[in-house]
Amino acid sequence: RRGPHGGGAPLPPPRVRPVRPVSARGRTLKR
Repeated sequence: RRGPHGGGAPLPPPRVRPVRPVSARGRTLKR
């Protein structure tokens, strides 16, 4: 069975926005 957009491979997990985009960068920039 193909989806509405015609595709066979399953979509990857929803990780478009990282939990913390500024982890080590914010620490050095906040000096």
